[in-house]
Amino acid sequence: MITIKDIACVAYGCILGNWLRNLFSMFCHHPGGEHRFVVVAQTTTGDYIKVLETDTNSVALDFEEQIDNDTDAMTGFVFDRLYPGDKAELEEIEILDSVPMDTEERDKLLSIMHEARKYW
Repeated sequence: MITIKDIACVAYGCILGNWLRNLFSMFCHHPGGEHRFVVVAQTTTGDYIKVLETDTNSVALDFEEQIDNDTDAMTGFVFDRLYPGDKAELEEIEILDSVPMDTEERDKLLSIMHEARKYW
């Protein structure tokens, strides 16, 4: 009888422990495990527009390259929020929420941003 009671306590402990571990991982950041890359496009007027946020370096670099290759009036930049220099620089620049109507090659940038939505 005691054995069944001990097995039940172990099973409940595993269930509770798994639930607590999932809860902890949902609310806490694990250092070194994840990078948060931000891709922005700089227009000829000096405005910065956020294109993408991702955890994958290759995706961020692909979109930066796509901005550089597909548009003549914009330059793509990748910032890694884990690095203090990139984080400080990203906090200093003013990033627009939407693409202004007078932006050169606005349609090309909007199509790149539409493609980037599947990675958000």
